[in-house]
Amino acid sequence: MSHEDVSSACLALAQAAELVTDPKTSREDRLRAYQECESFKDRSPIAAECGFALASDTSKSLVVRICGLKILEDSIKSRWNDFNPQVKLSLKENLMNMIRSSMGDVLSEPIHIKDGISRCIVEIIKREWPQHWPTLLAELNGCCVSEIGTEISLFVILRLVEDIAVLQNLEQTQRRKEIYTALTQQLGDIFAFLMSLLERHYKAYLESTEILARKRQVKVCSAALGTFNAFVEWVPVSYVMANDKYLIRCLCHLLMDESLQLNAGECLLNIVSIKCVKNQDRLQFLSFFETDMITQLFSATEAAEQKSSSDDVHYVFLKKMVLILVELGNQLCGLWSIIEKHTQRPSNFDVYLNAILFFTRHPSLTVNFYVNELWIKFFRHTEILKDDIFKDFVPKWAEIVLKKTVKLGYRNEGFSILDFETEEEYGTFFGKYRIIILEGVKLVCCNYSPTLVYDHIEEWLSSLLRSQILNESLYLQIEAVSLILDPVLSKSNLSPILARALHLLKSILEYETSDPILSSNLLSCVSASFVLVAHDSTLLPIIMNKIFSCITFTERGTSNGHQISQVVKTLRRHGCSLLVKIATKFASTLHPIFDHLKDTIATLRETDKINKMEFSCLVEALVLVSNEFKNYSIQANFVENVSAFPFEEFKSLQENLSSAETFVEYIGLTKVNDVKVDKLAQDPYYVNRSKISFCTTFLLSVCRRTKVPSDINECHSGGFILHEEPCGSGSFNVRNPAASVANAALPLFLSLARVINSLWTPENISKYGYSRTLEMIDTEKLTVTGSTNVDSSTGLKEKKTSSRDKMKSFIYETYENIFHFLYECCSSFGSEFYRLPGLTEALKSYLFAGIHNVPDYRLRCLVKTFMKSFINKCSKSSFSDVLGPILLDFCPYMLTRLTERWKYIESIVISDDDAVNDNEKDSKEVLEDVFLRQLTRDYLNAVKVLFMSGNGNDVVVNPTTEDQSALSELGKLVLDYDTLRECLLVTLLRALVWNDSLSSVRACNLIKVILPYVILSKKLNEDGARQIMISILSAFHALGQHEMNNIALTQLAIQAYEWMRSGYPSVLSVLSQVPGCNQEDLKRFDDRIVVAINGKDVGKVSDRVKKDMFKKIINQFVGKDKAQLFKKEVIIKNLPSFIPPKIRHKNLSLDETETNDISLTTLFNNGTK
Repeated sequence: MSHEDVSSACLALAQAAELVTDPKTSREDRLRAYQECESFKDRSPIAAECGFALASDTSKSLVVRICGLKILEDSIKSRWNDFNPQVKLSLKENLMNMIRSSMGDVLSEPIHIKDGISRCIVEIIKREWPQHWPTLLAELNGCCVSEIGTEISLFVILRLVEDIAVLQNLEQTQRRKEIYTALTQQLGDIFAFLMSLLERHYKAYLESTEILARKRQVKVCSAALGTFNAFVEWVPVSYVMANDKYLIRCLCHLLMDESLQLNAGECLLNIVSIKCVKNQDRLQFLSFFETDMITQLFSATEAAEQKSSSDDVHYVFLKKMVLILVELGNQLCGLWSIIEKHTQRPSNFDVYLNAILFFTRHPSLTVNFYVNELWIKFFRHTEILKDDIFKDFVPKWAEIVLKKTVKLGYRNEGFSILDFETEEEYGTFFGKYRIIILEGVKLVCCNYSPTLVYDHIEEWLSSLLRSQILNESLYLQIEAVSLILDPVLSKSNLSPILARALHLLKSILEYETSDPILSSNLLSCVSASFVLVAHDSTLLPIIMNKIFSCITFTERGTSNGHQISQVVKTLRRHGCSLLVKIATKFASTLHPIFDHLKDTIATLRETDKINKMEFSCLVEALVLVSNEFKNYSIQANFVENVSAFPFEEFKSLQENLSSAETFVEYIGLTKVNDVKVDKLAQDPYYVNRSKISFCTTFLLSVCRRTKVPSDINECHSGGFILHEEPCGSGSFNVRNPAASVANAALPLFLSLARVINSLWTPENISKYGYSRTLEMIDTEKLTVTGSTNVDSSTGLKEKKTSSRDKMKSFIYETYENIFHFLYECCSSFGSEFYRLPGLTEALKSYLFAGIHNVPDYRLRCLVKTFMKSFINKCSKSSFSDVLGPILLDFCPYMLTRLTERWKYIESIVISDDDAVNDNEKDSKEVLEDVFLRQLTRDYLNAVKVLFMSGNGNDVVVNPTTEDQSALSELGKLVLDYDTLRECLLVTLLRALVWNDSLSSVRACNLIKVILPYVILSKKLNEDGARQIMISILSAFHALGQHEMNNIALTQLAIQAYEWMRSGYPSVLSVLSQVPGCNQEDLKRFDDRIVVAINGKDVGKVSDRVKKDMFKKIINQFVGKDKAQLFKKEVIIKNLPSFIPPKIRHKNLSLDETETNDISLTTLFNNGTK
């Protein structure tokens, strides 16, 4: 076309680009302008010419030039194959000329313009180099006549390497391999080219005196370092270490220049992070420990450390340098065994450890975290830990790092504001930081010396106990000491420190204070030191008195634990929890004083010195200790006696659990509000709710903690075996001492479940208007969305809570307790529970009544906690009477519910109703989607247990290793029920296409388990086989774009086709109807399957071939990501095969190899005489 046509088109495009980016443009005009640009780019034969004209015109605005570059790049991508050779050559030459002479100043030209030009050239390179553009590197070198030309040339190499070697985002495999081969063949020339540019411009930078001139050279040097950085990630180490490690020496030198040190540090970090396979390559990293190099590293790091407190840029560089030192340590861990064999320890090892120790002292938590991770690796390395120099540094590390466990707070940590945006982020990180330190302490105690850390802890804690000043610093320090004491005393050989540790424990127990916060922290120290009681039993009553003094702690002006502050509540709760912890870990130690504990707790309750929930917690500890009797009669009598009062109180509430009306009135569900207050003592319904909470929590704790001995001989001697024959496979049915209490309380729990289910009925919600109170609690929302709510404060302040929030928590906790109680009935009581008269009808009438109104976030507990255990612990003998009838009602209901819910979620996704897209509604829909996914996964897990577990609650004498992926006997019973089989099979087939990839994979795995049995037992008709194949293929269209799903579906599809091909010919016709299916490919695939069925398959090779053939059949039908749906296909044609030139070494003549006289002439002269 004529020049006038190009000019007019450019003018129109410029106007359209300005309209698109102008904020004042109306929506319709912006859309019209955008469509005009896209239409021109796709259809106009002069699109590339116009794009170049706009991009090269420096008088145009940046928006227009960017638009031109985008048009040019897209034209090259989509229409390069249609260009004639002249147009291709013209584009290449014009772009290279523009780099050489048509660009602005390197400082004023925006980075996105330079990057856009480089990407256009890279797209041409992908289609032309090296076969049709062998002079590329020479032309790029020719463009380096100015700073901006050099920078763009470096960008071209950088983007090419990123696309080909680093990110590997070039989809055409052959072209990517050819370009990669060409790059590797010319690595020597490329590295020499890059180094020459870096040297030239760094020299110019040093010689320049003008500020702008120096900045120009810095720009180019930074681009060169960035390009080096892309190469060192994947090139062989020999190129990095070439010429006596010249590149590394240059980088170390540049670390001292503030303008280039960050780029140099990034490149150096990538170099020291290289994972080498050959030992010879790895040994070259020892050169970093040479004096000249390590001096430069330390000098740069020290300079950055001095300026980091006032400058965040220097702090970023400091962290980079610390990472370099840490990676060198990681390399050293892998090299140490090689060093031991071939040479001595690395030079300057003591200097290096001093530097690491220096940064262990640094006030930055992030810097500390990096170096402490390295110390952990050193402590785990047995050879390094034996080194004499390293041994000298372990005590120094311990002295420094112990004080680092004190949590100073987000605002008090010097660098935390630079590293973390919120207190929650700081709190999460500090938790990880502490774990690293405690892991190091544990390793030092186990592998080095048990006394080293204890010496510091003893001195530290003793000084704190002598302190007369009570402040927050003291609290935080004792808290840190308690955390360190645990790994020191639990992992150490106590012999060297036993006497001193016992003395320190006595000092803690003798310390008297009226401060509840300090008492709580000291109680943590007692907890960590309880292991010492095994060596001195006289301490046990003293410790118990200390714990009970904390449990009964009261402040002045209060009586019997009522109306107490939050800090005192925390202390009392801590004491109760500690007793449970000790009873869990050291039950045998507490067993001799069981009667004393029981009498003490009873006395405290009778005198009203502890409240009901504290009493429940203490009884939980008693039950744990009572398990040590290992006598059914004694344990059963104790459990029955201790549970009498809570059971009677629970039974007295039965009238209030009879209907939703009485329950709502009893708990005050309609009397709540959003006013946040400090205390809810004025709430008249609080007492009623606390009664329900106490009864459910108490009975749940008793049932959960009462255990049967794990040894079969102890079961026989203690009377735990039911007087029946063994139940088969070397297993016995046992009885639990708490079974009678649980069986008596079961109707009450079921009544409570039914009345809570009824709260969600539309009639009750409409009548009482408490819908907001039944919503999920904030903790559930935070958990399901992956958010954190870490309180970085000490947690000692009173928190204000509204009565509505309290009511939400009550309903949530009560409902959870119900299903955890039922879980314990299944898992702990086994056959006693399943043989209860009328159990099936009670569950149907009470537990499952009204569950169709219960929201997904509450129904999860029923499925995940109860149903999974109910199925897993049901024996085959109880299936027909108990589990079978329940499943016949529950499974069809879940199929209907999940199907309707997924349809609802899909309708929301495709809805375009902008009027309702407010933030609150969007958040609600997101939560609904997430909870539906979780409910689906939980239900599929329960189905998995149904088909692959389910062995009853038995004590196994001779455990057998069974195939966990095989269909269980219980699963076979389920599949023999026609209704259940069809329902569950339909559920799994629908789960294949529901929009949750994880659920689809789980359904795939379950279908592979049950389908062979269904086929072999002749329980599948022709229509069913057809529907199975259709569902599997539909799943490819719905979720086949996900690699995990594609793999699982491919395996399932091929196996299902093999299993059904001979008996159900319709599966072939289903496969033939796949859109885009080539009938010849299908015939070859079918023939291969028939060969496999007839037993003529050739093994694993055939499996791979079958997968490739099947993928070819369904390739066009497989779903795509939404981002890829309307993406234009980019076709890069393969060029003539690229054969790397072979370097032939010339065979030199003798005259060329020998320059000195070797007496040949003399030899012949002597022969002629």
